[in-house]
Amino acid sequence: MNQLISVIVPAYNAENHLKECLDSLIAQTYRNLEIIIVNDGSTDTTENICEKYVNEHDNIKYFYQNNQGVSVARNRGIQLAQGQYIGFVDADDIVHPNMYEHLLDILTKYKADISTVEIANDYDFKFNNIKKKESVFTQEEYLKIFFKIGSQKIIYYVWNRLYKRSIFQEIDFFDERFSIGEDVIASYKAIIRAERIVSSNQKMYFYRKGSGVTSSFNPKYFQLIEVWNQINEITMNYKLNYEEYVRINKARILFTILTEMALSGAYRNKKYKDKTIKLVNQLKNEKRLLLNSDIALSRKILISLFCINYNFSARIISKISFIERQ
Repeated sequence: MNQLISVIVPAYNAENHLKECLDSLIAQTYRNLEIIIVNDGSTDTTENICEKYVNEHDNIKYFYQNNQGVSVARNRGIQLAQGQYIGFVDADDIVHPNMYEHLLDILTKYKADISTVEIANDYDFKFNNIKKKESVFTQEEYLKIFFKIGSQKIIYYVWNRLYKRSIFQEIDFFDERFSIGEDVIASYKAIIRAERIVSSNQKMYFYRKGSGVTSSFNPKYFQLIEVWNQINEITMNYKLNYEEYVRINKARILFTILTEMALSGAYRNKKYKDKTIKLVNQLKNEKRLLLNSDIALSRKILISLFCINYNFSARIISKISFIERQ
């Protein structure tokens, strides 16, 4: 194997972790690697770090753009990429030294279009005691996991995998209109263009999680409804038979947003009053669909409570969340 792999690293104010990220890419056992850093208008020392690494390593390319968001940065990286295969790594994450060699190996072995590894929960990548397992999926099989049909696994991520370049047929593959949920749309586009996906159980991508439960509500969550409307539009345009799956997930997003508002106490904010009423009414319309779908019983109970009296239910959830944060 000597095919070129292009790894795209969008970076915005990433001075705290960018060095670790780039060091983990430089240390890859697969040597024919092109690392493309797209600086999305950082205002900290990210640019200085990038220039230092570019000067020291011939396989690192650097591009600066005014701040336009991660989707624009990734699209620019795809345009600059020369590799037959493409991967993405976030600037605050770290990858195992053997990740790209492993991803390319299983992708080639199973003649797949996309290969993926699991996410590590710590820096040590303690996966050596896990018996290696590789699972091959058809497009339809993998889409059922994407839509959480018979599975609760989240596979919206774009960064713990390797893609054949042919997946990226559009100039603007990542939808630049969204600042949240853009990975959901991109993952869907990729999967419906793949005939075969191979998944490895090896934990090789360290994703740096946020701080967990937050006391504030991000109004960007409302965009997730439009994200799933876009998924629906793609489904219709490609004449795919997944309308029911999309509808279930659109309904689940209503519940997710209302839950986030309850956890943060945002349901009490008057500026969200009209949106809250609309979301609850939409949830009521989809209640039967959700209760008959494959979701956890605890969520079905919450959905029922939200539909009976959302404000009362949200008040209880908000108090529980407050106690847990103390």
